[in-house]
Amino acid sequence: MIAIAITLLALEIKVPVLEHSDASALKSALILKWPLLLATLLSFVAIGTYWVNHHQLLRLLRGINHGFILITLFWLLCVCLIPFPTAVLGETWLHGDSINISAPLYLGGLALPSFA
Repeated sequence: MIAIAITLLALEIKVPVLEHSDASALKSALILKWPLLLATLLSFVAIGTYWVNHHQLLRLLRGINHGFILITLFWLLCVCLIPFPTAVLGETWLHGDSINISAPLYLGGLALPSFA
């Protein structure tokens, strides 16, 4: 599930559509992608950290019961939701006051697995 969440992050990065196929148009289009690339990198680090911490937790446990499995399932759901707020933030970062909605959504999406 973690690999799927990371794959979904990568799939959000699209090749820019160019009106003109010259170097300056490509450079400008790539520069406009920096918010999405930064948000993707931050989300990748967060998901990787959650994954490492989960493995460390499993090393410490002597036994796993049904309740732990349900909590882990909820945790996986929270992790799988991270690509959505990442994409929203990456696409709206440079669009005026929409950052007032997308940034809290993104931070909430990153924090949700911590509460699980």
